[in-house]
Amino acid sequence: MALASDISIPQWISTPNFLRFPAVGLNISDHSVKMMDLRPEGDKRVPARFDALDIPDGAVVSGDIKDREVVSDVLSQLQSKHNLSFARFSIPEENGYIFNLEVPSVKENKLREAVSLRLDEKIPITTEEAVFDFDVTNRTDDGTRYITVSALPADIVGEYMQICREANLSPLSFEIEAQTIARAVVSRDHDEAVMVIDIGKSRTGISIVNAGTVEYTSTIQIGGDQLTEAVAEATGRSVAEAETYKQEQGFIKNNANKQEFAALSRGAEDFVDEAVRRFRYWYSDPTETVRENRDITRVLLCGGNASVPGLADHISAQLDVSVRIGDVWKRAFDINEYIPDIDFRHSLTHTSAIGLALSNEF
Repeated sequence: MALASDISIPQWISTPNFLRFPAVGLNISDHSVKMMDLRPEGDKRVPARFDALDIPDGAVVSGDIKDREVVSDVLSQLQSKHNLSFARFSIPEENGYIFNLEVPSVKENKLREAVSLRLDEKIPITTEEAVFDFDVTNRTDDGTRYITVSALPADIVGEYMQICREANLSPLSFEIEAQTIARAVVSRDHDEAVMVIDIGKSRTGISIVNAGTVEYTSTIQIGGDQLTEAVAEATGRSVAEAETYKQEQGFIKNNANKQEFAALSRGAEDFVDEAVRRFRYWYSDPTETVRENRDITRVLLCGGNASVPGLADHISAQLDVSVRIGDVWKRAFDINEYIPDIDFRHSLTHTSAIGLALSNEF
């Protein structure tokens, strides 16, 4: 569900395949810009180029660009280094809205207008201030459609577009980050509900993908750094040493690391509690009475802290559902048949950029 980069163009006009420009995926987070470029190779899509550049602290905060010049400079470095032209961007879900609508029977060519008239019911900005798109997730015999809508504030999109211009980049589309992550790790034909947890350094995105469509997103201001800090504080290690311990030993308990295990468990309490709350909310939301396949059958982890040893099992014990690390290459190639140059952990940090690059094909 990509939102057109030129907000003056009607977004319901799909770009014909023969006019699609190959584009890299660029994911801007609070701490870095990740880039992924996929090239066709037989029936596979394999990494042609990938990169990541740090963003100085404070330039982007919770998805809000605080220092446009700094972010533009980082994008310019990537553009110059890789001779980039076209790009697809993700925008953090803190700045976007995803919600469901029930639309009574209307003609197909009037559907977008019908959705537009209902936006004010669901989001705190006017229709004129929003850029939106939607997916029809279900319909009944009487013509009623159940629709999932994604919307972004037009001023946020405009700000990203200005930064792109300053960096000599041509943006082809903008998407809410949760949607790009889902494209990478959830099969297109998966007809069940899946929770996706993207664990970054300082925040975690939680989304629920139902029958292939993102229907719920939330962000918590807790990330992997909280686990690192818990180990450092409890053991007297430096932050760098605590980070190494977390990534190498994690939640694997033995007689020699009881102190570290206890520290990690305490550090993860708030994070796990927030994940459990959102898991339960999915079942209790009184506004969603028509969802099919409501049961969450599994949880997929991605992001730079997804590979912390034992973390998946630790979360699974609290949710009582299967939790595993997502396969970010699921829709690009079979990892048993092709080994990419990017290592496993760093591929997890590029999940959103991979999903954006895949939108050239899907």
